[in-house]
Amino acid sequence: MYIYYRIYDANGPIVLKYPLSLSNLSFPDNKYVGRIDSSKVVPPFNVKNLNLAIALREGYQSIFEAGGAELYTTSSQTALPNKQGLPEDAGLHLTNPVKLKFLMKFEKPQVQRRIRPLSGAALRPISSQIATGPKQGLPEGAGSQLTHTPKPKLPIKLKKAQVEPRVGSRFAGKWSYTDTGTSTHFIHKNTSSFTLRMTSEGTIVASSYERFTTTYTGFVYQSPFNKPRPLPPPDEFTYKLSDFKVLDNSFISFLRTDQAAGCSWRMSGSLSADGNSFTLIANPIGKARRLPSRVFQRPKI
Repeated sequence: MYIYYRIYDANGPIVLKYPLSLSNLSFPDNKYVGRIDSSKVVPPFNVKNLNLAIALREGYQSIFEAGGAELYTTSSQTALPNKQGLPEDAGLHLTNPVKLKFLMKFEKPQVQRRIRPLSGAALRPISSQIATGPKQGLPEGAGSQLTHTPKPKLPIKLKKAQVEPRVGSRFAGKWSYTDTGTSTHFIHKNTSSFTLRMTSEGTIVASSYERFTTTYTGFVYQSPFNKPRPLPPPDEFTYKLSDFKVLDNSFISFLRTDQAAGCSWRMSGSLSADGNSFTLIANPIGKARRLPSRVFQRPKI
């Protein structure tokens, strides 16, 4: 399911980075209307999380975090509550998009004008009406006094170009996840880890399979009258990670496949501001079972 949207600031509507016409040529050439898959919204699905998902998609996360935003329907002048879901049919059609308004005013970059030198300009002494030839020296005394001294050209200092990080580079490295829980009979600990790297072509890939291990650490209940029972051995699983997609170096999605069971999940999540963690949401494909969201972190050095 897609949610259609428009973005505004105090100056009015904003040209989108990912308008509909960019993703699908069958849509009209409208630079102000976009859409987002509802599965990209972090649960629970409410106005606040939808605002964040749209801001991430269009590259306005810092502006959203600094000043916040409000969401309106096409027919309403009152902002929707952050913890509320969308009203019926709001944003579900191209003709009825929701309106996201940033509370912080965007600053337009100042354009510096450069003065171009006149082509074919000639140098002539003040006391003469005849221009000095390009290969000719200055006449005697010309420029020796203050009124004749030509202004020396200052050396041009070139600024070092700022190299933008390659898309996906912030996700490169090792990621791990740990939690504890209980089943019907056992207390267990789950651990998972995988490593991502950048290829020479500038794409993100997995260096190896994801390794998921469940270690049994105790019993939920053990009768004091029975002999201690041995714990079962750890359960180990491997998953293939492929089809990586990165948006604005802050949002990632990929395919997680259990080749032994023949089932897959589309994993997606947003990187934290400090780049040290991200929460992965698992969307099951076909008959794959539902999984809880998991927070992966970089190992502490």
